[in-house]
Amino acid sequence: MPTYRNDSKGTIIVENTDGVLVPVAPGESITTNKVISVTGMTETASTPVYSPVVEINEVTFTGKNDNQTVELTVGTTKFIRLQKISALVEIDLYFESTDNDPVLTDIGADDPIRDIDVFNKVSQVVLVPSLEGWCQIVEYKE
Repeated sequence: MPTYRNDSKGTIIVENTDGVLVPVAPGESITTNKVISVTGMTETASTPVYSPVVEINEVTFTGKNDNQTVELTVGTTKFIRLQKISALVEIDLYFESTDNDPVLTDIGADDPIRDIDVFNKVSQVVLVPSLEGWCQIVEYKE
């Protein structure tokens, strides 16, 4: 995460790595997840670059109804992005279990990317495909 130093003569309010706004006095430094373009804040380190990705899960389907379960990072994953790599496959997605009917979302053949909120609380998603293919489930913390 980038680090900045306050080279101004006054205190500047900046968001820290926890997302909290904090005062940075003249001469003090702060590490943040954000790019700061405030006059008086000088970047002193540009790395490591912050990534909102928690995990990337590759999912392969061998055929119709080859249900696949993807474990999520509870407490960290705010939303998932389902990216279909196989264009023709349709996917039904359920939180936790296929017992949670009706299906949460029906991802059609013409819908290559879908963002789905999991609210930091869902421990797994179950994917039910219409045919063989594969997709990615990318977990994001924000």
